[in-house]
Amino acid sequence: MGNKNLLCNICGSYAQFSQALEFTGVTCCSQQMQELEAILEFNEKHTPQVSVKGSRVTVRVGAVDHPMEEDHSIMYIELVQSDKAQRIYLNLQCHPVASFILDTLMPFEVYAFCNIHGLYKTSAEVPPRR
Repeated sequence: MGNKNLLCNICGSYAQFSQALEFTGVTCCSQQMQELEAILEFNEKHTPQVSVKGSRVTVRVGAVDHPMEEDHSIMYIELVQSDKAQRIYLNLQCHPVASFILDTLMPFEVYAFCNIHGLYKTSAEVPPRR
């Protein structure tokens, strides 16, 4: 599950590749792009907070809202389930919140990408129905 996420340390460009693809040395600004590892430890403003109601998943970035300013913001929120990814790009006028619809009851991962602090990840499961 998941993708390889790459970042250019010079211009800040971002690229993502399916882990199923073989690739060697993606470059930008004449340098090899750095592979981003998702940060798993809790961070008050960056860790995706997940709530599930039926097949709807709502993701809020941070236990307190993350800033959404030109020089510091959440660029996107992504839900990955099995071999399918859903991504919502955010703009500066919105809160760092996104909703998704699940196709299956399989476990899933949620990613949030901060343009300064990197890629944060939370794993979740659909709670059993009562």
